[in-house]
Amino acid sequence: MFCQKCGKSNPDHARFCENCRAPLQQAPPQVYQQPPVYQQPAYQQAPPAMPRGAIRSPGIAGVLSFVCCGLGQLYNGETLKGIGLFIAAVIASAIYNLLGFVVVIVAVYDAYSTAKKINGGQVVFSGKSILFWPVIILYVLLIVVAVVAFGIYASML
Repeated sequence: MFCQKCGKSNPDHARFCENCRAPLQQAPPQVYQQPPVYQQPAYQQAPPAMPRGAIRSPGIAGVLSFVCCGLGQLYNGETLKGIGLFIAAVIASAIYNLLGFVVVIVAVYDAYSTAKKINGGQVVFSGKSILFWPVIILYVLLIVVAVVAFGIYASML
């Protein structure tokens, strides 16, 4: 214990300072308390992470449906709807060309809005349709064949 007047160190049991004889203040016995227990803040559980590739781009879905009616639906994993829209567009175009274009616009809007719903968790995404890549490959092959055929036809003139 130290004297508050002169600063000299004194034994703990002394009542007066050995140097200046000033009364020493006895420190109250120290009572040790448990440290406060802090509770962890309640965190909300994060939503489960979507598997890579599960997020659908609405823009890509819309463009795919515009390029080939129903392809955006295949991209979104809706195989039957994609096939149905493709068949509807072919039949509608055979009846009246403008009617086929209306079916394509409906398919574009549906693919775009479905992709947004998948991203928002309102629609369950079960994976890209198994027919997506074969249709893409077939479509590219048709374009290549058409370009080659047009080149051959143009060279014959």
